[in-house]
Amino acid sequence: MRPERLFRYYSPDPPGEPDFFTEKKLWFSSLKDFNDPFDALPRFDTMLEKQKQRGIEDNFTSLLKQSQVSPEDKPAFMKDMSQTSSDFFSWLNETTDDEHRRLVNERYRLVCFSENRDDLLMWGHYARGHTGIVIEFDPKHQIFSTEEFGQVDYPETDQRPDAENLDQGKAEYWKSRHWKYEREWRLVKLATSLPPPIERHGKLKHFLELPVDSINAVYFGWQLSPDNRAKLVESLKSPEWKDVKKFVMRPDAAKYSIQPVPFDEWLSRSKEFEEYQLALDKEIQTRTQLCA
Repeated sequence: MRPERLFRYYSPDPPGEPDFFTEKKLWFSSLKDFNDPFDALPRFDTMLEKQKQRGIEDNFTSLLKQSQVSPEDKPAFMKDMSQTSSDFFSWLNETTDDEHRRLVNERYRLVCFSENRDDLLMWGHYARGHTGIVIEFDPKHQIFSTEEFGQVDYPETDQRPDAENLDQGKAEYWKSRHWKYEREWRLVKLATSLPPPIERHGKLKHFLELPVDSINAVYFGWQLSPDNRAKLVESLKSPEWKDVKKFVMRPDAAKYSIQPVPFDEWLSRSKEFEEYQLALDKEIQTRTQLCA
């Protein structure tokens, strides 16, 4: 079942770069850009062990046909060959992990979303200490209607999924249970199905032109700089973004949590606070003069 809402965290744009609403691109990444090297990495040892045993069996059968061994030799032959080849297959397993990562990096491009809007760790990691933004996407939009969009699975085990039993292309939707708090969904596409990559922040990046009607809301980080916030608000004045709701994330007064405040309400609070601060400063100044 699809989530009711879908969110993506963004770090602040570097100075001089176009902002999210001006740029209007959905950027994709390769797995090598991700912070978890286990991401989409199944286990191959079971499959390789079976291949090893089949190879030894075939070798013994060939020798048997040539009368170089007898059926009674099989247990000892299998044991000796298995021990002799163990180092090689250990190396092969490591090589297979690396080769799988290389192939996935070359073939697939991903963009990640979350069901969470107010997770403190994600605001810290992906929105650079609450200085970025969160964009709310419409999960019913057609860009998410393909089989390329799916929920990440977090098995309650420390075992990686077995490559032998894993459907082709499904490894990209598996992660360690340690990442379960992210409640992630992914849009995974073949690199060849996307427009040619262009340079962004010193890297060649794949993208899709962003459908304006796929965006429901923007949430400004608690620590977002006034300049960045003003830049985004100015971009949102364009008629094409008129339906996008604006919120400011604010810290709870007593708990480790944040809540969204509608932008207009936050503006009103800010003006009231400014007026209160001016009145307080004036009162302090008056009392200081009286005491002088």
